[in-house]
Amino acid sequence: MSNIVSTAISTASSQKSSMDAMIAQAPPEQRGFLEAQKKVQQDSQVMEMITNLMKKMDEMAKAAIGNLK
Repeated sequence: MSNIVSTAISTASSQKSSMDAMIAQAPPEQRGFLEAQKKVQQDSQVMEMITNLMKKMDEMAKAAIGNLK
């Protein structure tokens, strides 16, 4: 599971770099909007990762309980 988290963090970091470069090249009046959009996207990715981890943990717990029956 730590491998999954490491991969997710690595992917998010590379996307952050490309997004930062794009924001730096944007006109000043659009930078605030782009920063806010980046933050919302990052929050969404974190929530998606947490949701997926919780689903996997639930599946593992159900499998363990099923094995006890």
